Amino acid sequence: MEEVRAVTMESLLMAVVVGVLGGGALFLPLLTLPGNWLLVLVAVGAQAWAMFAGTAEPYSAWTLAALVALAIAG
Repeated sequence: MEEVRAVTMESLLMAVVVGVLGGGALFLPLLTLPGNWLLVLVAVGAQAWAMFAGTAEPYSAWTLAALVALAIAG
């Protein structure tokens, strides 16, 4: 029986990309740029990547909706 690995190279790469882009988005308001919307794009991109790769989705639809609502609120 083949063992299923929970952590794959693809999931590690996605975690690094989300971490770097998400961390960078935290500093965008210092340059008067909209960091909230970059965080939304990173989350949606990670969700789409997981969907096309056939892996478990990192966020629920409710989480993404709450993220968009918070970005709209400013």
